Amino acid sequence: MIDPDEFGIKDWRRAAEESLHRIVLLDEQIKAMTEEREALRDAVKLELSSDGTPIIDGERGLVATLRERKKPASIDLISMAKHPEMEEHIIEAARTGMLNASLTPLRAMKGKAAWADALLGMEMPGGVSSVLIIQDTTKGS
Repeated sequence: MIDPDEFGIKDWRRAAEESLHRIVLLDEQIKAMTEEREALRDAVKLELSSDGTPIIDGERGLVATLRERKKPASIDLISMAKHPEMEEHIIEAARTGMLNASLTPLRAMKGKAAWADALLGMEMPGGVSSVLIIQDTTKGS
């Protein structure tokens, strides 16, 4: 347990409340900076992909190049499921715990496909965690 007196804070709750506004401001700055960074990165990547030559800022000692990155291998279950003789292999892989379903796209299919509803009916609960949620009530949702 944290002892507020150890940090010289007499009213711990008040100090936490005062921190809320600063957290919101920092979150807004981070969002804006992230968006700006991504736009700049996209522009640099576009230029690099156009002719493949490095971009060099000799004054600051910066060099930008593009490097190919291999994506991890995956199993093409869509193609596999199109072959009836392969269905038993998919089922056995699921039975032994080798297959996982992506919940976000699956939840988007809820009520639209019987197979999605059947899979969602088997959803296992996740772990428990705590997330700090701060709402700025002065701004519209």
